[in-house]
Amino acid sequence: LFFFGDNPLGHAYHFVKDIVTAMVLVAALAALFHRVVLKPSRLTQSMEATLILLIIIVMMSADFIYWGSELLKNPTGNQAEPFAKLAAGWLATMDANTWATLGTIGFWTHSGLVLLFLNLLPHGKHFHVITSIPNVFFGNLEAAGKLPGDENIEKVLREEDDGGDEP
Repeated sequence: LFFFGDNPLGHAYHFVKDIVTAMVLVAALAALFHRVVLKPSRLTQSMEATLILLIIIVMMSADFIYWGSELLKNPTGNQAEPFAKLAAGWLATMDANTWATLGTIGFWTHSGLVLLFLNLLPHGKHFHVITSIPNVFFGNLEAAGKLPGDENIEKVLREEDDGGDEP
């Protein structure tokens, strides 16, 4: 697959994926801090929202650990991931069996949480994540409140000009 090969497109994909993963992790940490520590009155304090944020944080962290271990396994491979390199530097302080095990745990944690998240979605308020795509795709593009048009408007206007049905 060209996304995983040692080619410019693969490097670009891994770089963008790594940056987006870091941005998601930072945003989820900020949202969790906002929700748990600051507790603004406008937010409904629900365990579901906190659980979803925790799932996202663990999922992104597990992704960094997995890709960091992959960089350690193949140091001559794709090196286009700056945050995975940081994780690889942290993992390199451990012995090979430990970081390899953590990489495997990171992979399965990330994959398992994706499946858990997909199973939780239909039962909670985050179901809009799934339903928004068909809503946008099949949504009505007409302006709200627009009256239906008359296809025969020219015929109606001619009849009014001609006097219509009046004798």
